[in-house]
Order: sequence, then structure tokens, then C-alpha cells
Amino acid sequence: MNIYGLLFGLMVAAVVVCLIVVLWKRRLHREFPFFFTYLISVVLATIAEDVVFHNPYLFFDVYWSFEGIHAVLALLALYEVFRRVFLVFCKAWPGFEVVFPVTAVVIVLLAGWNAASHPAIQADPIIVVLLAVGKVVRYLQAGVFALFFLLVWILGLDWEEYPFGIVLGFTISAVGAWLAYDVRSEYGIRFITFAKYAGPVTYLAAVLVWLAAFRRPQAAPKQWLLGVTPEQMLMQAKQYLALLKGNK
Repeated sequence: MNIYGLLFGLMVAAVVVCLIVVLWKRRLHREFPFFFTYLISVVLATIAEDVVFHNPYLFFDVYWSFEGIHAVLALLALYEVFRRVFLVFCKAWPGFEVVFPVTAVVIVLLAGWNAASHPAIQADPIIVVLLAVGKVVRYLQAGVFALFFLLVWILGLDWEEYPFGIVLGFTISAVGAWLAYDVRSEYGIRFITFAKYAGPVTYLAAVLVWLAAFRRPQAAPKQWLLGVTPEQMLMQAKQYLALLKGNK
């Protein structure tokens, strides 16, 4: 990492700190504890990377160690949002609980097969493995967004602003990082500048999306949802699915 990358990372960390403050003041860290922990880990990673900036070998270890931590916390944060958005269905239909983990496993298997079939070129073996793992993680995050979008559409739900902001931010970050990993894997060092900055720039965009989402008060539930039980919502969803099947 050069000095410009270091300064850019500090700028992103400063925006993340602002987001952490907003979450704390609104007491939203209690509603989204894994997402809050993820943001804390981003700041800690930036500090640790700055400390070992002049030691490339140690920087490599610190960077990829935190990447692993971020991947786990991001997945937990997305599951946290899944539970919040689809809680009534999880309670009314126990089988709904497995939708998220089963989808995650399928995406990981498909993405892993894709990464193994198209290994990075012009890279050391360890870099090939790390790029492959990175691609799998980004595919997973983008796939979870597709799952959310599909379920919200099928079940006829409205997006809550905070959960939607979290999922959208992770998706933007995932797409940027996926492009970076894919370009580096397919073209080697030919487009190294794009591969180097696509991820950080889109991650900044993701953080700004999160900040914009959480700066606004959460909208009140719509009147038509008040008093509706999980069983009634599930019945409405089944009727909607039946209508969709009948129109095919």
C-alpha cells in the first residue's frame, strides 16, 4: 500500500466512525449488534494496518486476517437483517429458518467451483488462494442481496430503510470487490490500477449508503400492517404464490 492508499483508508475509517457514532446515539447498536461489531472491526483494521504500514510482510498478514474477520461478521450482520425482516415468517413457518443458510451454502459451492475453474494468473499460489476466497465471499454477499430482493417481492413486503441500507451497502461493496478480484484473476497485472482501487472506492460508496440510511429516523409501520399476525401474513404470501403459479 502506498501513502495515497493509506490516506484513503483513513478517510473511509473517519466516515465509518461517524456511522458508529450515529448508531450509538440512536441506540441502534442494540438492534444490529453484528453490524455494529463489523464497523468497529473496520476501524480497528485500519489502525492496525497503519501501525504495520512499513512492514509489507506483517501488513500482508494483518490485512488478510482482518479480511477473514470482516467476512464472518458481514455474513452474521446479513443474517441478523434477514431475521429482522422475515421474523414473522420464521416464527410462523419453522422451515423458513433454513432458507438463509441453505442459500449461503449453495452460493459458496457454486462460487468456489467458479473460482477453482478460473484461478488467478500471474500470481503466487498464496495470492491465487486468497483471490479465490475473496471472490467466494463477494459472490455470497451479492447472492444474499438477490435472496432478500426475491423474498421481499414474493412475500409482498415493504423494505425497512435500515435493513435495506445494510444489505444494499454490502452489495455495493461486494460488486466492487468482485470486479477487482475478477479483473486481477482474469487479466493478471494488465489492469492492476483498476483492480487496486475498485474495491476501496465502492466500499466508500457503501459506507456513505449506510450513513445516509441511518441518519434518517426509521419510518413508522404502515397502518395496514398493524394488527396483522404472522399466520395471516403467511397465508397472504401463500395466496400470492398460488396466484403467481396460476398465471404461468
